[in-house]
Amino acid sequence: MLRDWGCPGFHFLFDFLFVAFAFSVQGPEHLLGWIGGSSFHLRNGIWIGAVLALVAVVAVALIRIRRRRSEIIPEARRQWARRLADAAFDGLLIHRSGTILQMNNALVRLLGYRETEMLGTHFSSLTHAALTAALRTELEAPQPEIIAFTLLHADKSERFVEMASHTLEFNGLPATVTAIRDITERRELQARLEHVTQNDALTRLPNRSQFTKMLQASLIGNDRGGGTTAVLLLEVDRLKAINEAFGRSGGDRLLRQIALRLGGFKHESDIVGRLDGNKFGIIQPHSGAPNRNSSLVNQIEMSFEEPFIIDGRAVTASLSIGMAIYPEHATDAEGLLWACNLAAEQVSQAGGGGSRMFVHEDAKDLLPPKTVVRAKISTPNAATPENFRGTMRATQRLAQELGLAISRGEVSLEYQPFFASKSLGLSGFEAFAYWRHPKEGPVPPDQFVLLAEQAGLSAALGNFILETACVEAMRCKAPLMSVNLSPTQLGDPDLPGKVREILRKTGLPPERLEFEVSERALNVQPQRQQQAMQALRVIGVGIVLDDFGTGFSSLTSLSSFPFNKIKIEKQIIRALGEDENAEAVLGAILALARNFRVEVVAEGVETEAQLLYLQEKNCQFVQGCHLGRPAAQAVILTDAPANLPVAGAQAAGKPSLVVTQR
Repeated sequence: MLRDWGCPGFHFLFDFLFVAFAFSVQGPEHLLGWIGGSSFHLRNGIWIGAVLALVAVVAVALIRIRRRRSEIIPEARRQWARRLADAAFDGLLIHRSGTILQMNNALVRLLGYRETEMLGTHFSSLTHAALTAALRTELEAPQPEIIAFTLLHADKSERFVEMASHTLEFNGLPATVTAIRDITERRELQARLEHVTQNDALTRLPNRSQFTKMLQASLIGNDRGGGTTAVLLLEVDRLKAINEAFGRSGGDRLLRQIALRLGGFKHESDIVGRLDGNKFGIIQPHSGAPNRNSSLVNQIEMSFEEPFIIDGRAVTASLSIGMAIYPEHATDAEGLLWACNLAAEQVSQAGGGGSRMFVHEDAKDLLPPKTVVRAKISTPNAATPENFRGTMRATQRLAQELGLAISRGEVSLEYQPFFASKSLGLSGFEAFAYWRHPKEGPVPPDQFVLLAEQAGLSAALGNFILETACVEAMRCKAPLMSVNLSPTQLGDPDLPGKVREILRKTGLPPERLEFEVSERALNVQPQRQQQAMQALRVIGVGIVLDDFGTGFSSLTSLSSFPFNKIKIEKQIIRALGEDENAEAVLGAILALARNFRVEVVAEGVETEAQLLYLQEKNCQFVQGCHLGRPAAQAVILTDAPANLPVAGAQAAGKPSLVVTQR
């Protein structure tokens, strides 16, 4: 239309706008072609120069605009990427062969240096001199696998980190981005937990598990360098009478004083540990002359002539000491402890307050060491080898009779409740099996379950316990039933199928069943046990790591196996209020559980003070005689537990009390 108006200015304006539009859409490369092939009608030649000049100016302007736009967009993207990197939780390092190009804010906070201080320096300078070469190698040949390393903060403190690297392009050139995660707190927590699991909470000495490992390590050292190792087992006489006179706390104070006194006499290379309730152990590596351990025994016996002080009163104590020598009496740690135990038992039955070296004649015709140590049967008070042989024969006889006991109805279950810590609402029951022998009387679970393993009856006993517990859970409408799994059961490839069948048969929903597994069961075939537990989790049942803090539990178990709950060992709970270390350990375990998103049960709650402390620390579940004892049946009521501190308001109508009856 503008052309029809006959105005050269409008012709120019039309052509100019068309040129500009074509240039902005198609680019300058189409400009010449358009001019040559268009019906560019200029009625006056004077316009040609002006038009070309204006077109050139516009073209240059548009080229600059496009170039500026191409610069602005990548810059915006870089700024966005930087903001994203700074928002990351982990440290991010961009480098070329270790030379720092860029760091995000998380890495700046982790190391304590300003980014401007570090640009252009080599990252390997941020570790110990001894590790510089290793870190330089990792940075110059980056791998996607996660590696662990130690870095130095600006204040020279150590930071433990995990690193993984990938290649990328940075400013047009190849570079490497390394993700760096701070695991310092995790390492510190792991160290504290290892201390807990390897040391007795009451005396802070190595526990039985750690003591046994240290003994085995000492024997390996002897094999390399020759020599002998002496082992002493010291049993505190009449500790039960002291507990009755002063209470359990008084007995615990005595044990702590004994631990300190024993530590004062040992040689620098000797190791003192607490093995069981009233038993201590001493390792004398490379003991050399036989009189060295005799000299230590004499010093200990003389020191016990001085009384201990409990609640301001003088109390005398004595020891029954058993001794054994490697390799004369046994060739492994368990064998030496068994020999020492046998010798100490002979001293104890003779009245205590003495020592005895193991002799092979005393052990003739006895059962293997594990059976002797773990399944003691009471015997007459006579310190003769014949009585010990009779004891072991009785143990063998009981193992044989256990097979008939199940069919005769001598094995029965009792159920102990556990509660939500805050409300004290009933959360479920744990099933315990008892054997009531017609002649020997009640045989506790920790004894006859081991007898079942010895006699090859674990599978039959386990099926009986599981089915009986599921039937009881349906009868009393228990929210949850917890059943212990033995190592033999956990290694049974048919276990998941058996569990499905029992659940189908009894009608119990899988979410109302959980299995408790001691880490002792995880040391035989970890891969098989992991597969078994994963299959159980698929069914829908829960898995609980039992006795956390006994010497086996570790971060590895929590991270490798599908546990949804852990149960704290009762000895740690018992020490609350008396041992600051126990409180620190409990706090570490609760923090670990939160990190792994697992729930926590505190068992062995025996006082109101312990319950209040656990409520304050937000431990989810509590169990113990202070709340409810094991009994043959359980009736769930809706009344509030009498004389127990309830944290927060009790939900109306929720089951909260268990009344047990035999």
